[in-house]
Amino acid sequence: SNTKFEAVTEVYPLNEDDTEYSMSSETYTFTKVVGSQHFSFALDHNGDVWSTGVNSHGQLCLGDTTSRDRFHQVQIPESDKDTEQRSFSSKARIVDIALGEKHTLLLREDGVLWGCGWNQFGQILPIKGDNVLSPSKIMIDAPDNNDETSATDDRPINHEVVTQIAAGRGQSYFLTESGHIYASGTNFHGQLCLGHKNEMSLPSLVAGVDKYLSEGSDFSLLDEGVKVKHIAAGRSSLYVLLSDGQMLSCGKNIHGQLGLGVVDRDVDTPTVMDVAKATRVFSSSSSFGAFFVNEDATIYRVGFGFGARENWRPTPVACPDGGLGRDISRKRPHSLLSPG
Repeated sequence: SNTKFEAVTEVYPLNEDDTEYSMSSETYTFTKVVGSQHFSFALDHNGDVWSTGVNSHGQLCLGDTTSRDRFHQVQIPESDKDTEQRSFSSKARIVDIALGEKHTLLLREDGVLWGCGWNQFGQILPIKGDNVLSPSKIMIDAPDNNDETSATDDRPINHEVVTQIAAGRGQSYFLTESGHIYASGTNFHGQLCLGHKNEMSLPSLVAGVDKYLSEGSDFSLLDEGVKVKHIAAGRSSLYVLLSDGQMLSCGKNIHGQLGLGVVDRDVDTPTVMDVAKATRVFSSSSSFGAFFVNEDATIYRVGFGFGARENWRPTPVACPDGGLGRDISRKRPHSLLSPG
């Protein structure tokens, strides 16, 4: 392709009182860029968030449904507790972004979580069906305190601290400091890994992962120090990487994307994949598959394509010139591999 890349030279930051946008030609240093099918987010070196693209469901977190063709700064609200504990200049930074098909998750460095956009299945807030136009706080109750009546803006001491986020087409996943995984949203294919296919409008504990880690007649994986290392979401599937290199998966499996050696069978509980010594996993909200990197930097793929092009079990990817994998970006219908 002869496509010419252009530098981003026109952005729209908020003014000092966070009430209006004004065009700026100032150079901003973006440290991370995340893309869904029709919209993109970026993080700058200050931990500020920027968005552009289609905004049909408020997924740009700008308070409206107007699409943008330039990056606009996202206003992240601060609660009363934030105001009491620190000044504006030392506010907690956004450190991660996860994009679903039409919804957005924003994770702050102190574990506070925000979401906006499409909320048909309660993947952001319990009030299903209403689009969330501005960043709204998502709160996760610790085990045994998860119920449909706990939607309050106060953060009780028993609320979980989130460390990782992932988003599928219409579902959200959260890994917490305590090592638990929670899931919310659509569950038509069992992709929430809860042992059923009911939608969940509040983050619900993925107890199957805890059960797998705690099983054992003498010593469990937990006893050996094994824990959840990373989570990734496909369009309708979840991938869980454990610290010992094992992989678990659940959800839609029409293309064999769960890596179980079978196809056309949804799986609604976390199931062990045929992957050894994985160190990283990659997927996206529009993907019917995933990539894995193992400890010797070999890349494997699972799912994708149709018919003979499907990979029901993890299959090595032949990199040009025998290169090994360092980083991967997966977005239907293409993938980018970064050699080591």
